[in-house]
Order: sequence, then structure tokens, then C-alpha cells
Amino acid sequence: MNHQHHVPPDAKRRLSLLLLPLMLLACTGSEGNTSETTAAATSASDPATTSTPSTTTPSTTTSSSSSSTTVAAAPQTTNPDTPEKRPPKVTAKLNPKTFRYQRADGSPRTQLRVTPTVIRGAQKDLSDYRMDALSSTQVPWFVELRVKNVGKGVLQGPSFTERLVARNGRGDSLDNVVLPNLDRCRHTDRPRRFNKDYDPVIQCRVFFVPRGQRLASIGLHNIKGNQIDWKVPQRIAGKAKAPTVPNAGPAGKWMIQGKAKTVNWRHGSIGLRASIRPVSVVKGKKADISDYRLDAAHKLTTPWYITLSSKHVGERRAAGVPDFEHWTVAYNEKNQRIRGVVIQGPFPKCKDAPRPKGFGPKSKALKSCAVFLVPDGQRINRIGMVHNDDSGEVNWKVTRP
Repeated sequence: MNHQHHVPPDAKRRLSLLLLPLMLLACTGSEGNTSETTAAATSASDPATTSTPSTTTPSTTTSSSSSSTTVAAAPQTTNPDTPEKRPPKVTAKLNPKTFRYQRADGSPRTQLRVTPTVIRGAQKDLSDYRMDALSSTQVPWFVELRVKNVGKGVLQGPSFTERLVARNGRGDSLDNVVLPNLDRCRHTDRPRRFNKDYDPVIQCRVFFVPRGQRLASIGLHNIKGNQIDWKVPQRIAGKAKAPTVPNAGPAGKWMIQGKAKTVNWRHGSIGLRASIRPVSVVKGKKADISDYRLDAAHKLTTPWYITLSSKHVGERRAAGVPDFEHWTVAYNEKNQRIRGVVIQGPFPKCKDAPRPKGFGPKSKALKSCAVFLVPDGQRINRIGMVHNDDSGEVNWKVTRP
């Protein structure tokens, strides 16, 4: 990363993704639920929903133990993310491992035998899904878990993939999502009572790997801190190379076309109308977020800052102040939504104005700033504000300075 200054891992601040776009939406209408582990970025069609994303994947220590697999591992190259130049095998079934499992709800402890299968996919596997700007730059890998309860405890409707993490060759966590009805990612029904007499369950998760990188290891942990890990053979990574990234324009202020527009707004039980005026769109630098813990995909992004001014133009006064920054949206040149983020703590590059106690006809215009992480080689082409009463959105065109 350019201009990156190193900060000890335990001192790195956390950055929480606010997934303004619906990350993956099946063309048939089924919703792709993103999830996490901290790890899981919850997909949000509601831009006000804050999620804890892959960028803040918990720094779980990977144990040194590794499993042998049915596919022989290739020698490690100098660059841990550079796939070897051999005919690839796209599937690796890893050796089973047993570990003690207990959930936070106080359910009884039990022993699980877990057998993972890792499958390298391709973008065409997700052709029926609408991808956001960042997901479209990555390759899907599928991790399927076959889980057998071999202990005495009984689990109620367990979801094991919620505790599944994956990392690239550099140890960066990988973005992930659960996609129902996907042929390459099998699921069996969750049993109401999962005991040792029940057949093994199969659950699957999709991990997104930046092009030119590979899925190098996976880990499964529970809330009590127990974890098992597997190394994934390099052979199934294929021959993918990191793409050439085009110049997406200079840092600094960009031009906005258009004037103030009115949006409908519901604040509690009160319906409001607000005039939204775009103030600035600024392309930042990678160094702006170098102090934050980022996953593999978000290390390949650049922050942009959108500032809007909101003026009450209705008649009724709201007791609180609407969070307009959470409803700001941005799109790239392919009309794909770009992920917004919420940064915890002070962030001088994108500051909101002091919040008044209420928001009414006599209130001053309120300035709000939103941060978006734009994939390298892309730029913001259009910004907007969503009506939070589901009546649409207003937009403005963004052009080079």
C-alpha cells in the first residue's frame, strides 16, 4: 500500500463497514445474505444498518498445526499469493479434524468431526447475482463443511459456517457471504436437535478472493475460543494473475453536476422533507486508512469522501437529527454500488457538523460526510441520497476535476 506507515496489530483501530448496497441479490429475487464473523459483513439494502465487516475480522491466531490433504501441497513460492504454474485442480478435500464445541448460549459442550472441501470458483458461478463494485473484482471460492456430532452434547439448529474464517497467503482475512440456492455451495437443512445419532450436516460459505491471490487457510472456531485450522493446497489456486489497474483519476476534489434536490424522510412517526445539496466529492489517498485493520479486498481500495448539506423544508419538527450520511449512496462507472463505511472514532478527513438537538423548519443546514472505499482502478461516477421511506433516491453526476 502506498504511503503506508506500520502500526502494531494490537494498536490498529477498527473500521466498520456500512454496506450501503445490497451486495448480492439474486436475479430471481432471492437475497444474498452477507454475514461475518466479525468477519461477516451483513449485506444491507437498508443503508442505515451498520455491520461489522470483514475489514474488522477478529485477529484470531492460527495454530501451527495443519492437515494433510488428498491433494499434495506445492512448494511455497517467494510471493505467498502467487499460484504455481501447474495444471490446476479446483477442488481439495481436507482431512477431518475433531474439536470441542460450545456456543455462547450455554448449550452443552460436544465434540464435532469436521471435514472441509475447498473449491476454487469463477465469476461465472455468480452470473445470476448482481455484484457490487468490490465483489465484481474478486473470484469466489467455496468452502463446504461436512460436520458430524461425535460427542454427547445436543445442539439446537447449529450454523457452523458463521464461525468459519479464511485468509490469503499473506494472512489477510477474506470477505465472505452466504448464498442460498447456489449449485456449487451445498447446504442441508439445519436439524432442530443435532446429536450423535443425526446424519452429518453440510454447510457452505462463499469467500471472495482478490484476483491474483489465493485462499491459503481456513479456520473454524467457537465463542469459547477453541479453533481448528487447515492449510489449503496451493495447487488448486490456478494461474490467475493480478490485473493491471488503470488510472482512475487524481486525488482531491471532483466536480458535481446538479443542484439541490428534495427527498422524503421519515424520522420515527414524523414525515419530513429535506433539501439535499451536494457540497463536495473528494478522492482521498490510501494513507488515509493505513492505520485501520483491512481485509484482503479492502486493502485494494481508495477512500472517497462525500459531503452533503441537508436543509429542512417541511413544516413538522423532529426531536432528533436524521442520520443523512447513512443514506448516502455512490456508484462506479458500471452503475455498481460502492460500499460505504462507518469509521469509529475521530476521522479528520471526513467530519460531520455538530448535531443540533432537533431538526425543523428554522434549523440551520446540516452538513454530513460519508466515506466510501472505491476499488483500485474505479472511480465514483454518481452519488445520491436514498429516500428512507422507500420512494426512491435522488442523484448527481460526478466528473473529473
